[in-house]
Amino acid sequence: MARSFHFFRRFGVADHKIIMYNVILLFFVLFAAYPLRFAFESFFAYITGFMDNFSRAQDMRIDFVRSGKILSFFAMGYAAINFCFVLMYRHVLARAETLELSASERLLTKGSLAMFSFMTVLCVSVAIICGLTPLYGFGGWLLVLNWPFGLWVSKKYAPDGLEEERG
Repeated sequence: MARSFHFFRRFGVADHKIIMYNVILLFFVLFAAYPLRFAFESFFAYITGFMDNFSRAQDMRIDFVRSGKILSFFAMGYAAINFCFVLMYRHVLARAETLELSASERLLTKGSLAMFSFMTVLCVSVAIICGLTPLYGFGGWLLVLNWPFGLWVSKKYAPDGLEEERG
């Protein structure tokens, strides 16, 4: 929940919409945590199965098809989490005048909005690939694409005078 911490630390908004979005966000965090447990258990069982000829994944009856379904559920939960942040940042941008955001704060907010929007689309894509294609759980490796996009966003939306405002 570090993202939520950064949001509230940066803006300090606590109106009814943000509280509602935060409650929905907490629900989806709980929703995404449960399939993540099975995804990690099947992943580590797959790795340790090669090491000692004992596959815990077979004991759990998790094959590649089920691992894809599990990862698909996780990706949908993660997409919902990111979508909650999209709604929160859009709400802040709509109230930028009221909150008296500076130009650099608006630029950082637009960068965060771009990143969470990309992550939402990426997670929905991973959910579709893991759930409906023969790639199954291996489709989760597409989540690595958030790293190069995050680098691009941090360069594109970096305010020039941010160091001067902080100092």
